[in-house]
Amino acid sequence: MVTVWLAVIGLVAQSPEELKRSLFEDTSRAVRRGQSAQEYFERQRRFKLPVSSTGGGRSDERIGRFC
Repeated sequence: MVTVWLAVIGLVAQSPEELKRSLFEDTSRAVRRGQSAQEYFERQRRFKLPVSSTGGGRSDERIGRFC
């Protein structure tokens, strides 16, 4: 709890320009982390897709090339 108050006091003590810069840096970092997580998710999703376009067996349902 003390560290939270120290962080708040640190933000209040900054000039408007310093505050704006620090908030922008925090936002930029969050955006980069989100993009990195999305890229990782997409790589894993593509890696786990079936390689073959033929199902090999008979199925009741067909969605696109997947049986």
